[in-house]
Amino acid sequence: MDCVVGIESTPLRSISSSTSNGGGGTIATLLSIFRNEGYSGLYAGLRPTLVMSVPNTVLYFTAYDELSMRLRRYHANNISAHNNNTIEDTNTKSTHIELDDDAKRQAYIPLLAGSTSRLLASLSTAPLELIRTRQASISNGGDKTKIPRGMIDEFKLLIRTNGISSLYVGLAPTLWRDVPFSAIYWLFLERFKSKLSDSNYGVWGGRYYNEKGMSIPPSIVGLHAFVSGIGAGAIAAACTA
Repeated sequence: MDCVVGIESTPLRSISSSTSNGGGGTIATLLSIFRNEGYSGLYAGLRPTLVMSVPNTVLYFTAYDELSMRLRRYHANNISAHNNNTIEDTNTKSTHIELDDDAKRQAYIPLLAGSTSRLLASLSTAPLELIRTRQASISNGGDKTKIPRGMIDEFKLLIRTNGISSLYVGLAPTLWRDVPFSAIYWLFLERFKSKLSDSNYGVWGGRYYNEKGMSIPPSIVGLHAFVSGIGAGAIAAACTA
């Protein structure tokens, strides 16, 4: 889900002020906020952002790791059974490695795990996102007599007046955007990482270490993940724009 920065009205007042004076750039806006509110103004709205973002991110990545691991294991076991082999045999260590590599190359695994994990994370944290948006609209409105309620009070008010379904208002457009993005992102991320881990780019590629019987250094693994993330994110954003 997109992050709506802040629920306090101070940052938006500062932004409006800097924009009206012709300084609408990012640096000018930050300087305006700092001059008017100090360091605390730069972090206004951080608490409600963390309340929504941290659980969403933890659930998202945990669900993806768990789902992808189970799908790969399921795929490897099915192939093993089809070939009348079992990965527990003492003389089938190479077979186990080949089955595991084959499972990592299956396109449906990151597609299914990525879309499902995003769906679970969005469903779990949608009420927090809605409440944070409502509080932001109250804080940034023209009526200064309205004071935003706490998150617990907002929960109670929404459920009491409109029922539990009101906590998921606006969820459908978010899912139509985020679920396909996650599926495409994880598909290309896994593909790029797999290609780089077997690439022949000298010390920057994975084949150099594989041929020497060495494990790929963590710094190279991190570099591969970084490059793969940039490429996968760009493709997913272009496909779902």
